[in-house]
Amino acid sequence: MKRTVENSTMTRRSFVSMVGGAGALALMGLAGCGASGSGDAAGEGSGGDDATKVCFVEIVENGAFTSMMDGFKSRMAELGYDNVVYDVENAQGDSDVMNQIASKLKTSDYDLVAAIATPSAQACVNAELPMPMVFISVTDPVGAGLLSSMESPDKNITGTSDFVPASDVYDFGVELMPAVAGKPVGMLYCTASDAAVDPINNLKEHLDGNGVSYVEKSVANSSEVQQAATTLAQSCGCIYVPQDTVIQDAMPAVVAAGLDAGVPVFGSDPVMVRDGALVSIACGNEAIGSYSAELAVELLEGKKAADVPAIRVSDVEKLVSKATAEKLGVEIPDDPSIIVEG
Repeated sequence: MKRTVENSTMTRRSFVSMVGGAGALALMGLAGCGASGSGDAAGEGSGGDDATKVCFVEIVENGAFTSMMDGFKSRMAELGYDNVVYDVENAQGDSDVMNQIASKLKTSDYDLVAAIATPSAQACVNAELPMPMVFISVTDPVGAGLLSSMESPDKNITGTSDFVPASDVYDFGVELMPAVAGKPVGMLYCTASDAAVDPINNLKEHLDGNGVSYVEKSVANSSEVQQAATTLAQSCGCIYVPQDTVIQDAMPAVVAAGLDAGVPVFGSDPVMVRDGALVSIACGNEAIGSYSAELAVELLEGKKAADVPAIRVSDVEKLVSKATAEKLGVEIPDDPSIIVEG
């Protein structure tokens, strides 16, 4: 599903020096993708022929991805790219549609494709798109096959990694709710999520080193999430959820299962806390979008992806859900580094 999300008509300026070092309508919408001067794709009646055209690609639509796009667009404007038409291609959670979107983009006239999260970036790389590409918020770009090294991108794409050690999230949760210390840890993720592999392995290593057992539950789709979460809540002291769009979209059901058993959910994205997870430590979504835009400008100004190293975003936020803390009897410390939600 494609939509044009922003059109601006101010003058574009070159800001190379500022960058420094740093499906309902799915298939119908694909046919017009990137057609020069036509309705949706080019933003009819907007920035004119000199507008820069950027296409965001996402596997699903959610609040986290929207915040990333907002951060991207804001930073682009700050760096002088005011006359930009932004389109969004959304695969509605369907990997086949995702691949068809990527295939159609191959013959489009976008100046840049910005692929949000692992599935979208993989589809675009596999399609060998000819235009510059930036991935946004991919936990393990090397493991996902997007590049051979962060320092030297080699597949016409560079971007931002949002990896935060799951061990940090667990330790923060235990610090807030010491009663769960030493109890088995539930791990809930989707089998198709490459982004879950790295944090899950990180947490396993951390727990093994501290003599804490764990129980894994993987699901194939969102319909299986509630039952899996209920099973974990009945046998574990807490539930950890990595960055996983399938689980994230069903977070209210995971939280409800945990609260019914008095078990906290430890999340890996600010949106998860807003949906009721007790805690998360994660890169700020707008910050990820902003850093990605800086890389995008380098590409738009003529650099090859191979000459623009991918970056691991280090700006992190500690979030706690006030409502969930109250339900679990958790006292939130008076700490300026903690963002209290709700």
